[in-house]
Amino acid sequence: MQELTAVEERFNRALLRSDWRTIEQMQADELVFTNTDRSVSDKATELGSLRSGDVKFDSIEMSDVKVDQFVDVSVVTGKLIEKGRSKIDDLSGTYRFTDVWVKRRGGWQLVAGQETLVSAVTSGQQTPVAVDEEPHHHVLFTNEFVIVIRATLGAGETTLYHVHSHDTADVNLVSSTTSEELFGKQEGLPETSHAGDVSADSIKESITHRVRNVGSGPMDTFHVEFLQRPAQPSSQAAARVAAEIAEHMLSQRLRPNLHRLPQQCPETIR
Repeated sequence: MQELTAVEERFNRALLRSDWRTIEQMQADELVFTNTDRSVSDKATELGSLRSGDVKFDSIEMSDVKVDQFVDVSVVTGKLIEKGRSKIDDLSGTYRFTDVWVKRRGGWQLVAGQETLVSAVTSGQQTPVAVDEEPHHHVLFTNEFVIVIRATLGAGETTLYHVHSHDTADVNLVSSTTSEELFGKQEGLPETSHAGDVSADSIKESITHRVRNVGSGPMDTFHVEFLQRPAQPSSQAAARVAAEIAEHMLSQRLRPNLHRLPQQCPETIR
């Protein structure tokens, strides 16, 4: 698996550099590639669009990779988050892909490939996804009561539109500056969160938004969604319990600003 994952990563790096010579070596002469619009491309078409600059990628993130190997043939599937363009068309979005590689004397060559668009990012609207399906939200733990997520966003990156339907609590691991854009609304003003800040919100109606990191460093946050409330209120003060949980999550790496918590979430965490 590691060998083919490395091959895919090398291919993606070449696309980002518009390194058509490397792509030429890695693609088989008999390549057949099925595009998201159901059109079919061959090697000459793929190389031509890259050499001319008609197709240009700004970023490619690969995840959820699975490799099935059959002696000298391997099938690789996974997810791609791409930012790029084809002439004036925006290619940015989340894709599922399938690649078929054949091992030959010069190494692995791509003989067939296919991409399916899962969700597109455009200058206008985008189909929202569930928060645990948003690529920057990584699920760490879930049960019938809570889902614990680590949300990370590099400088300049933007999440997909995603939906929050439950009460939430957040612990910031680093200081960051982000802006929020509610679905169908204008982007809001930047807001700065500080390392160790703890906050909570009670969600009366589902919120659909996307978040952009407008700062110079990463955003890194523990995000908890409370899927259902316990049948009975907790016997201890909710804020004190939440503070203990927050300190445990941070494992003394940071000292959260826990004095803010009692004013923010007694009604949320119970």
